[in-house]
Amino acid sequence: MNPISKAAALLASLGPAAEEVLKRLQTEQATALRQAMRQLSGTAELAALQQQALLEIQTLLQADGQTAPANISQSGSAAVEVGTTTAVEAAQLRQRLQQAEQTREDAVRLLTEIPPTFLAAALNEEQPRIIAIVVHHLSQEQAAEVLRRLPTDLRRETSLRLAQLQLPPPAVLQSIVQAVLRKVALLAENPELALSNRQAERTAALLRQLERSDRKEVLAALEQSDPALAARVKELLYRVDDLVRLQDRSVQRVLSEVDSRTLALAIKGTSEAVRDKVRKNLSRRAKEALDEEMEFLGGVTQTQVKEAQKQLTDAMQRLDLAGELAFENE
Repeated sequence: MNPISKAAALLASLGPAAEEVLKRLQTEQATALRQAMRQLSGTAELAALQQQALLEIQTLLQADGQTAPANISQSGSAAVEVGTTTAVEAAQLRQRLQQAEQTREDAVRLLTEIPPTFLAAALNEEQPRIIAIVVHHLSQEQAAEVLRRLPTDLRRETSLRLAQLQLPPPAVLQSIVQAVLRKVALLAENPELALSNRQAERTAALLRQLERSDRKEVLAALEQSDPALAARVKELLYRVDDLVRLQDRSVQRVLSEVDSRTLALAIKGTSEAVRDKVRKNLSRRAKEALDEEMEFLGGVTQTQVKEAQKQLTDAMQRLDLAGELAFENE
């Protein structure tokens, strides 16, 4: 497969989003790719080329998880930095965390001693509100180092949350920080886990840009070659904030899969756009039930919120792979 055909096949799998990619290329490149896409359109060869191209990307992503790039200063690089941490550094962090646990040190104060690379890697999958709460308790220098290592979109959303942050009660704050420190401890025990997570995140990010049929093909191939990675990718592929990308009828279908308490927990701390999308697609009675649940939630743990969000995203995954969901750009 020559490079032009390979790129054209991959672009064809992106649907309408392909045009956004082509706009960013030089005129000659874009023209050649459009011509190749027209030639491949409707041919039996296209599906085979797409699958081959996607499998090559999968292979590259797997290889990327094993080797760190030369430049790790770019944003979102915490996983690479943790993955390449020396045994001595990881051992020192483990020892400090064990000492703090034995002496029952204050979890919030301990945050200031955690290397930004480990803290950013531990926060990478958290909600922006949770990250903002943690970052708020760091020094300006440490906060900047943590934020610099987060993916661009997550960093932007977290910064917005910091500007309008309302701190939780002390007991809830301790629960949040302790959960983050447990993730830091896990990374200190197994720094390579950060690279594995990064590999799954990048694969999920790629699949999110593909048509449903292509997502299913790549996931099926991944399940054959690396079941553990496939399971992790599936967990990351669907997020609560994807609700804003769904067409209204699809949102209604997803919401019908969870009860009002689960929904209230799942959207706790999410963006206003997510909450508005949910409320817009509820009946008056369901909306009243949701408001009542949210009013009486009280202090809930981050574990409870994550469990509720998983129920919601599991429903999204199940319905999407069954062909029952439609996104706004489809």
